[in-house]
Amino acid sequence: MNALEDDVYHEVSEIIKEFFPDVKFESSDLLQIVFGPVACDPDTDGKPFEMNLWPYCENCNAAEPVSWQMADPPVFVDIEVPLVKHDLWNSLSPEGKRNRVLNFLKLQGFLFN
Repeated sequence: MNALEDDVYHEVSEIIKEFFPDVKFESSDLLQIVFGPVACDPDTDGKPFEMNLWPYCENCNAAEPVSWQMADPPVFVDIEVPLVKHDLWNSLSPEGKRNRVLNFLKLQGFLFN
């Protein structure tokens, strides 16, 4: 996903800022937690899109590395990465989008009430 060119990424960012107008923090950390489950359609396996995950091991399919080592010289691997879709998000009204973000922030303990 190219966050610089994804309009939905920017839209979710602006909604998050509405809920924290006086807080001075790096909102990108929170945005990366909120963005996938709130604004992205599930992946081809039905799992929510998430950012900043380790890649799956080709040998054991584990998502968290037990160990790793640098390849020297570097090994380049071509993989097909499906595009992130926002069909559900795009079907919502502006109020529906705002409520979706609000509910997630509450569920995750970032907001109360």
